[in-house]
Amino acid sequence: MVRCCLADATPSGLPVLWPEGFDPKPDTWLEVKGKMVTQEHDGALRNVLEPSSLKVIPRPDRPLEP
Repeated sequence: MVRCCLADATPSGLPVLWPEGFDPKPDTWLEVKGKMVTQEHDGALRNVLEPSSLKVIPRPDRPLEP
């Protein structure tokens, strides 16, 4: 996540409801399109991404820049 500049970049995670049988490999870059939904997890609601499309893409030359 980049809020202001690259010096402020911090890794963040976003739970994704992967389709059955989809097993993303480490260090794979994906283009994910979908919608945010809520899911119960350990008794609390959390936001998760429900993909409508997934596409493997090449690693960007400068991945931290918008």
